[in-house]
Amino acid sequence: MCATRETWRIRKRALRQLIVSKGRASEAGLEYVRKLRDAEYNETIFNTLVRYFQAAKLDEAKQDALIQVIDHETTPEGRSFPKRSLIVVGVTLLGFRFAVCIVLPQASFRHPKENPVATQKLAILRRMLSV
Repeated sequence: MCATRETWRIRKRALRQLIVSKGRASEAGLEYVRKLRDAEYNETIFNTLVRYFQAAKLDEAKQDALIQVIDHETTPEGRSFPKRSLIVVGVTLLGFRFAVCIVLPQASFRHPKENPVATQKLAILRRMLSV
């Protein structure tokens, strides 16, 4: 029984909120007219934007390709640069120089007893570096 009375009270409150009193009738009417005007205004703006969007889509579909071929490519008769033979000779000479710069100091450090002058110079160098 309590549940039905409680639901009855809730329904009664909701009904009171829906029914407008005589004193608030003019306010409610004004509020309704204002909201109706805002809704129509927003609907008009929406329809205008939809038309602009559709027109833009049509314009984009009508446009041709943006990339135009001005001159067709041609295959060259021969390579102009870099010349492969020049690169091979240059790298070979550079490799030889690098190898000489590595091998000569290693050979002198491995056999210092054969050359007494080199032994003295190496001793001086070691003393200088140990400081």
